[in-house]
Amino acid sequence: MLACIYGPSAGNGFEYNPLSGEINRDVLRLAQHFQIQHLQDQAARWLAKGLSTANVLERLVACEEFGLVEVREKILEQLTANPDALFVLAKDPAVLKVPSVLQDLLVSVLNLLGCDPSTQRSGQSKAQGKQAKKAGA
Repeated sequence: MLACIYGPSAGNGFEYNPLSGEINRDVLRLAQHFQIQHLQDQAARWLAKGLSTANVLERLVACEEFGLVEVREKILEQLTANPDALFVLAKDPAVLKVPSVLQDLLVSVLNLLGCDPSTQRSGQSKAQGKQAKKAGA
């Protein structure tokens, strides 16, 4: 945080590289609390780097927690572009604890399949709409 505020010392380049996801979350908390946009941007960019099936869920949750919509969308794009990684995540029991991630992944997959929700709704008959309301009641 200090290196970000005061700038790197002469001759030393500063590269943001936290040792863990939890440290990055702490940095995001500090950056948002003290309104240090440059530090928040660096921590947000770190979330999209070095993604693996072991850390992608944690990073999606962090994006949601800190309101990092663009980074979250980039991660979801990378995930949906890799069916093997998507399958690993879908089989992970921890994903059930984060329904918003499941929902976003489902929407992403449906978009990849060419499903357009706007045409689905407009083509729906009144009877189908009533059935849908009953099912949700």
